[in-house]
Amino acid sequence: TTSSHNPIWDVVGAAPVAEWEQESGQLLINKEKAWTALNLCVLFNNEFYMRLLNGDKDTFRFAWKASRTPYHMIKTWPSAVGSRRGMTAQGTDVICAHTMLQHDPRGRPLFVHHNQMKDLTLPVGENFKYIQDQTRMPCRAVPKAAFEYSNKAIPCFELEGPGLSFFDDKL
Repeated sequence: TTSSHNPIWDVVGAAPVAEWEQESGQLLINKEKAWTALNLCVLFNNEFYMRLLNGDKDTFRFAWKASRTPYHMIKTWPSAVGSRRGMTAQGTDVICAHTMLQHDPRGRPLFVHHNQMKDLTLPVGENFKYIQDQTRMPCRAVPKAAFEYSNKAIPCFELEGPGLSFFDDKL
């Protein structure tokens, strides 16, 4: 969340709220209703504001606030999705999570965001075989050792927190 002491709250004229950052890989926007906010996003996307924000994803959230444009954030947290990269000595799968599974307003899977795999394709059926669902919060994404495939390194992460585990699933 954005610190309540961050000057961005004063800049946008909003009281600090403890809420998570908005994932901005995919957004559904009514441009007619949000035109002012979208223009503020462009304004916020510069060196000065980036010192106050947690990346370009925050340009949207704070533009909504500054322009008093209503917005909705999906309540279901993204799930970690990945591929099997090996096995431990105990016979447990070692998973490389490289993708986020994002959900619709009802909590159903909607799309995947290849945020760690920008220029590499794995064999069909291996990209999204394992899901780590984080319905128990809090959890955090922790970088893990890279997955080597076709002489390229795929950055990996894992969600850490109570009750988390990967399970094999077909999306």
